[in-house]
Amino acid sequence: MLRFGLIAAGAGVLSALLYLSVVLGQPSAMLLAYLAQLPLFAVALGMGGLAGVTATGSAAVVVSLVGGVIAGGLFLIVSGVPVMVVGRKALLNRQDADGKTEWYPLGLLVTWMVGMGAGAFVVAGALLATSTEGLEASIRSFLGLGVDRLMASAAEADRQRILDAIVPWFPAAVVTSWLAMVAINAALAQGVLARFGRNLRPSPELADIELPSLLTIVLGIAGAAAVVGPDALGFIGRNLFLILLVPFFFLGLGVVHAVARKFSPQKPFILVAAYAAMLMLGWPVALVAGLGLFDQWLGLRRKLATVNPAE
Repeated sequence: MLRFGLIAAGAGVLSALLYLSVVLGQPSAMLLAYLAQLPLFAVALGMGGLAGVTATGSAAVVVSLVGGVIAGGLFLIVSGVPVMVVGRKALLNRQDADGKTEWYPLGLLVTWMVGMGAGAFVVAGALLATSTEGLEASIRSFLGLGVDRLMASAAEADRQRILDAIVPWFPAAVVTSWLAMVAINAALAQGVLARFGRNLRPSPELADIELPSLLTIVLGIAGAAAVVGPDALGFIGRNLFLILLVPFFFLGLGVVHAVARKFSPQKPFILVAAYAAMLMLGWPVALVAGLGLFDQWLGLRRKLATVNPAE
């Protein structure tokens, strides 16, 4: 038990140091801070939910001691809660009628992740919408302070043009980047654990991901609000629509992996080419999300399963 606690607490301290690297001014600080969830996910997925909670708690304490209570609370919300929720859900399992273990589905894990991000945005948006300035104006004022500091020598018209381009999509950009951070750290942790045989659950196959149909309905509602909603409602709908596209991006990746699995001799080339295109060009990300939407509606992977690779 002592060893269990020391490992979990040590992982929390490491996570806190990674998170605080920006404050401490370490080289490559942003990259290190981006990986702050990795030790937490490693113990959560490799030792269980209690270890994840212990590691998260010790990390929050260290961050609070060094950076203050507000910094510790922010760490707990941004980095700790996703680990505890996703880590616990990922380890849920049951026995089917044949005695085979069924693990919590990957699609529901993604839905939980996106639900946390979307929920946080909706709550924050509703609170800001009732403020004196209003939602979009509040975000514009906040970003304006940063733009003024970074571009003090630029003309006012140029600064306003930059704000005009950023503000309408800023919440979606923040939430989707946070979701990417959570997903990357969870995947890296699971991959490392599996490599050394320390994983508690098998690594899920992305090609087999399935999303609940409710997501499509919610996406449609957000899209309708974006098109016809006035002022704050339209702003929330537009950003929520982009956030809710994230699960369909993962579903689109499932289509890509299914194609690669179907044409197994070319699998490494297909996957490397697909991920390289997304990283280098950017726009294929939208194409993959579109593939996910079509798969949800038309069952592309089911049709693919009937295709002979030799045809």
